[in-house]
Amino acid sequence: MDTAQALAYLGLNDNASQAEVTSVINKKQQQLNSQQDKAPTDALKQKYQASLAQLAEAKALLLNDTHQTQTSLVSPLSQTKLADLPGATPSLDLGNNETALALQAGNILADRYEIREQIGAVYQAFDRNTQKDIALKVMLPSLLKNAHASERFMDEARISQQLSHPNIVNVFDVQRDNDLCFLTMELLQGQDLRQIMENQRLARQPFAVEDVQELMLALSDGLDYAHKYTVHRDIKPENVWLCEDGSYKIMDFGIARVQSSSQRTQTGAAMGTAYYMAPE
Repeated sequence: MDTAQALAYLGLNDNASQAEVTSVINKKQQQLNSQQDKAPTDALKQKYQASLAQLAEAKALLLNDTHQTQTSLVSPLSQTKLADLPGATPSLDLGNNETALALQAGNILADRYEIREQIGAVYQAFDRNTQKDIALKVMLPSLLKNAHASERFMDEARISQQLSHPNIVNVFDVQRDNDLCFLTMELLQGQDLRQIMENQRLARQPFAVEDVQELMLALSDGLDYAHKYTVHRDIKPENVWLCEDGSYKIMDFGIARVQSSSQRTQTGAAMGTAYYMAPE
């Protein structure tokens, strides 16, 4: 793990002060300890233990790195997630002031959603109508001018709203507020499969066969249901979420397309993340 990875794991940027780093680490440590104590299975407890080990590594790295605020860092998103942003190209710079979002805690969208904090690629917000915390997936304003990006984002909204399954993240609605377009969806507590894999690697702890079987059954059930409406086309660790109750959910139907008869016959168009695409 390097400085950029440690900051990404904590959801911080390269301008974070030592006090902010310490506060986030302490809060995350308390959460992980609590989650570990409440974990219903030994396998889940081991996952949280691996997360604590990764947190300890990030703490040792960041609190001893006196140059962290002077270093140019990569985006807190993984490289595969960068490739998935609507309209993104390999050279997209999310730190650029022209493309970065300026949402802060306390901002209100659509006279309803109060921004609480940014968590990875989504924002946690409080829905004043339902009195519940939800997640907002916001499209970069500069990308709204890109017809392909806008179409892809709206496709995700239309497809996701049709899906209702225990192993698929629940999307509520798509809304606009001035120059912002965003999805509202359930707020998931836990971590994505990529984080779990990294935690297991750092802890030098292989996955148990039972855990892999549980994961594959959950994904198979979710995809079998989804295939009545669409093909996801981008199943990878970043798009699989392990919830605190031990259940798995598939996320991000951003590049899926409703299967019309014409689309089934289209050729020559590649969609997905190269490392996880089928060879054919």
